[in-house]
This record gives sequence, structure tokens and C-alpha cells, in this order.
Amino acid sequence: MSDLALAAVLAGTILLASTVSVELGLSVAQIELLAGVIVGDTAHVVIPSWLTFIGSFAGIVLTFQAGAEVDVRQLVREWKASVFSLLIAVVVLSAIVPTAIAQRFYQPQSATHRDLTAPVAPAPSD
Repeated sequence: MSDLALAAVLAGTILLASTVSVELGLSVAQIELLAGVIVGDTAHVVIPSWLTFIGSFAGIVLTFQAGAEVDVRQLVREWKASVFSLLIAVVVLSAIVPTAIAQRFYQPQSATHRDLTAPVAPAPSD
């Protein structure tokens, strides 16, 4: 896929995700991230360096935006729910992420694969 075609697909995905998020009343960032994962997996996109830079920059902006949207008064008022949500997120991610990585990258040795460290029996001589 050419860079121009990739940019057009991404722009269309962002526009669609923004429209869907407004109609559903959900966070634009969440819908855009979900749409990006779906489009990236289905299109098998090879990521060029310019897109890596934009993604890194967007991650920084998204983190800043999320922090700017925090209502400090409500956070102080409902601190128990905030701490509980944080603990659940940490525990769940600590369990899910290593499991997902292991599922994706762990490949057990097949029965036909010979252990290279095992001693080799000498060939019988006649």
C-alpha cells in the first residue's frame, strides 16, 4: 500500500471513528484506538517511519489530554472509586499482558526437534 493510500485509509478511519464516538457518546480517543487496531489488523499495514513518528507524538498528546480532563474536585470526592479502578487496572493488565505476549510469541518445541545439547550416540560399526 502506498503512503498516500495509507494516509487516506487512516484519515477515513479517524473521521468514521469520530462520527461514531459522537453518535454513541463515548470518548473519541477510545473509538479511534479501537478502529486503529481493527483496521491495522485487517489491512496488514506495514508501518512506515513517518507513521511511527506520528503515532509516538499522538501518544504524548493523548496522555496530556487525558490528564487535562481530570476533574480534581471529583477525584478527591470519590477517591475510593479512583483507587479501586487503578488497582483493578494494574492487576488486570499485570495478568493479561504477559499472558497475551506468551500466547503470541511462545512456540513450544515440536517432538521432531532434536535437543542440540543431548549427547549423540555413535553410529554402529560393522
